[in-house]
Amino acid sequence: MTTTGAVEVGDGGEDQWTRERMAEDDLVLLRSRVYAYQKNDEELAMELAEDKSKTSANEVLCKKVIAICCNIQLDKVDEMLVSLTLAVESDGASLDLSCDAGS
Repeated sequence: MTTTGAVEVGDGGEDQWTRERMAEDDLVLLRSRVYAYQKNDEELAMELAEDKSKTSANEVLCKKVIAICCNIQLDKVDEMLVSLTLAVESDGASLDLSCDAGS
């Protein structure tokens, strides 16, 4: 091995060892990132499933309210929703939306 200034120049074995060690460190880092991303993906999938469940429950509640308010059957709400929306929009200026339920 020869020394040139502050840099030692060897037969390449030390450089090879350093590169291998760096590659191993990179591999460990990449594996830990993959694991973290997989865990995050699982958590997001669970959160999405919960949100979908809540959304479905809220949709059913909204349909029940519409059915009661419009005096229609619950199973007819979907097919009448466009008509109901148009009716509310066309009468929008004359609707009293400030009243409280039960008043």
